[in-house]
Amino acid sequence: MLESILSRLARGGMIEYQTLAGELGVSQGLLEVALRELEKLGYVAGLPMMAGGFCQSCPAARGCRQACRLEPAAKPVTMWVLTEKGRRHLSQARSSSQA
Repeated sequence: MLESILSRLARGGMIEYQTLAGELGVSQGLLEVALRELEKLGYVAGLPMMAGGFCQSCPAARGCRQACRLEPAAKPVTMWVLTEKGRRHLSQARSSSQA
């Protein structure tokens, strides 16, 4: 599952937790745990998105539904990105599977 998450992040774009969890066939809670583990390993970085004027400078503003702005009382929305270490790991994993 961790490799699947890395592969999905490598494709880029915006995807909601619910949608990604559905694609992977896991609960949103398990997805959150997996993302936090990948973050501890240094493969992904979580960027909290907050309301309050941040949208103009947010790199995801074009593809975002701006949930952080629509529900300011809710917890911050986290945008997950693949780190360089994550890209290298994914590349090595793909090379190994093709050998």
